[in-house]
Amino acid sequence: MWIKNFFFVIFLAPVLIFSAEQINKEKTLPEEKNTAEKKTEKSTPKVTPLTKKEREALLQELAMERSKFNPRLPGLTVAHVQKVLLKDIFDVLIDKRIPDDPRKIKKSGETITYLGTRMALFKYGVLLKNPELPEVTNIKLVWYKAYETKLKKMEELARKLDQASASGDLALYQQIKAQIEAYQKVLKDFANGKKIQFSSDEMRALKRKNMLWRTAEFKKRQTEKLKKAGLASVQLKDRKIEEVKSSRNQKNTAVKSVKNSGSKKSSSNTSAGKHTRKRKNAGGNNW
Repeated sequence: MWIKNFFFVIFLAPVLIFSAEQINKEKTLPEEKNTAEKKTEKSTPKVTPLTKKEREALLQELAMERSKFNPRLPGLTVAHVQKVLLKDIFDVLIDKRIPDDPRKIKKSGETITYLGTRMALFKYGVLLKNPELPEVTNIKLVWYKAYETKLKKMEELARKLDQASASGDLALYQQIKAQIEAYQKVLKDFANGKKIQFSSDEMRALKRKNMLWRTAEFKKRQTEKLKKAGLASVQLKDRKIEEVKSSRNQKNTAVKSVKNSGSKKSSSNTSAGKHTRKRKNAGGNNW
């Protein structure tokens, strides 16, 4: 008898365990669904619908942007590149004079600091990420990256100068100051040295590549604006079709008006010619 009970317990135990797991799953599933729904609600921000006037204003703004957009023209300017290279890098790190005594320094801008060096290199790094930089300056990215590697060595020297200034050890401060001034000459020679430039074929290929990149970025920005406003890109396409149709209609009306004016002139000329011929015939009869 105990053998039957034993086998009964063996067969019944998995069934009981399975049913218990199913009950636990059914209890936890609604909670998981609720948490997942809450996460999706939080992750997807609600878009407030635009009024008809606001929607038309946005579409008109995007249309104006498209009419002004020229993929051949870079957004980066030579003036901005010069500002970063000269004002943010050269003046702050290379041409900056370090005072002989750190106790006479009142502002951080009067000397080279680790924080100032980090900020200057951050601005330079942002400039290097712009693919239009080589196109605008006709200098290959290899040169800019080599310059960046040399500039990064100033971080360690600036940290040492900060530590020497804080310690009050004038001899150590003078030693670090001499090291920085020697390295400033190295950086100045590299900055004023020969740059690696593009050939004419390389520049043409780069301009084509950047033109495609600018077009893709422009379309991406316009699509993001539409999504934020809760509008589909189909509406923008419909707007484009309407603009093309209206421009075609304007051209057709202009051509028709020109044709009509030309036919009027020709008819007036023929009528005038008929009158003159009549007058000539009349004059001949009189003679």
